[in-house]
Amino acid sequence: MALSGTTLTITGAGTVVVTANHAGNGNYKAASTASQTIKVTKAVLTVTATKASMAYNQPLPKLTYAVSGVVNGDASSVVTSMATETTTAKQDSAAGSYPIILALGTLAAANHSFSLVNGTVTITALGTTAAPSFTPAAGTYTSALTVTLSSTTSGEMIYYNTNGSTPATNSTKYAAPGIEVTPTETINAMAVAPRYSQSGVATAAFVIVTAPAVTTQAATNLCSSGASLNGTVNSENATTQYWFVYERSKTALSSTTPTVTGLTGAATSPVTAALAGLKTKTTYYFQVVAQNAGGKTPESVLSFTTK
Repeated sequence: MALSGTTLTITGAGTVVVTANHAGNGNYKAASTASQTIKVTKAVLTVTATKASMAYNQPLPKLTYAVSGVVNGDASSVVTSMATETTTAKQDSAAGSYPIILALGTLAAANHSFSLVNGTVTITALGTTAAPSFTPAAGTYTSALTVTLSSTTSGEMIYYNTNGSTPATNSTKYAAPGIEVTPTETINAMAVAPRYSQSGVATAAFVIVTAPAVTTQAATNLCSSGASLNGTVNSENATTQYWFVYERSKTALSSTTPTVTGLTGAATSPVTAALAGLKTKTTYYFQVVAQNAGGKTPESVLSFTTK
């Protein structure tokens, strides 16, 4: 290729070798031949998957993509044929985001290469599943009960646990007629429903309180005017108060000792009360009484005689 004052225009990708020489004339010898290799790389076109969205349980939208980066005045028609797009999303897939994977397919363009950018399909829920409600409501009860769970969202499934952790779809599935609550127990529950996102966690604490267990025991420290009344109380894990009742008539125990409050726990505790100002050589009848949220328990009546 002999050039003289000429601009070389390269119109495609590839390797070009440019060689220049001068033939010489009467005044100059011919110049040495010079060569230069020019390598032209392909321009990169970016192929981007278009983001798509759909409502749960609706048909998948048509997947599309866009091509950008055409240079040198080329028209978009330089790109021929089609790329391929696939996604794991289906009509009945759960709400969430799913990838759109681009592949080159038969896509082609003279003097251009391609960079592929994947996209996403977002499946939207119809709303949030209503959190479960409890019947009866959380609270303190004096006997075992059956707790039922329900949600106002149609077609819901409820999952729950009683170990304090957050329930999920691998937790215990609720089955009618309900959950038997015998000891004190906290239920955590959540609900899921088709075409809806998962509900929040609903929590209900059920406290089963049993009336205290009491025993009246023999009086001690007997003297002419006093005695010590004795017994035991088990508060059954509820805050409990106790006192003694006494009198000279077995059927009319109208006198009481001061009430002692704050007894709690699961252990059986000894209790006592000192009496003074009693009549000499007189028989008195007495019993211990205890009360908590579960009820009041009087025990059997015993007697003692002052000296």
